[in-house]
Amino acid sequence: MHQNKLKLYAENVKYLKFLSKFHLKLKLIKLFNTEKCLIILFINMVYQVSYSQKIPFKIIDGDVEWQETYEEDLKIKPQTIYFTEPKKKGGQYINKCFKADLFVYKKNGTTSLRVRNFMFLIPPAFPEEERVSNIAINEKGFKELFVKRDAKILDGMVKKAIDDLLFGGD
Repeated sequence: MHQNKLKLYAENVKYLKFLSKFHLKLKLIKLFNTEKCLIILFINMVYQVSYSQKIPFKIIDGDVEWQETYEEDLKIKPQTIYFTEPKKKGGQYINKCFKADLFVYKKNGTTSLRVRNFMFLIPPAFPEEERVSNIAINEKGFKELFVKRDAKILDGMVKKAIDDLLFGGD
């Protein structure tokens, strides 16, 4: 009888150890699932913030348009502006972007500048002009790479060209 109790006790101990290990495994699985969910949530938030960053470009009539308003009456006229090659490299179409049309609107001492018709050169033997909008825009809006990388570079190119016009560039 005493041996039966010992045997039963030993089986109970084995069973409890098994349950303990099983319970620990369940806790670890839950922990990893929680961590995975948190990591996925964090990555998703970072992705949304980076993709939805504010850029000074809009899509107007299927074309890329840069817009900025200055709280002063700038001495600048509508004209074609020309870009220098950017120091920071982007997509080939941004690196080869060489001109755009500047539109100037003045009202009550403020100046609104709009730049449209961004053109780049396709570099075969006989260079052709191509619109940046053909590359930067798809049916849903701006392409992700334009927003993440190229918009900032093109914005810098536009601001440099306008500064050169206003203050006599290099």
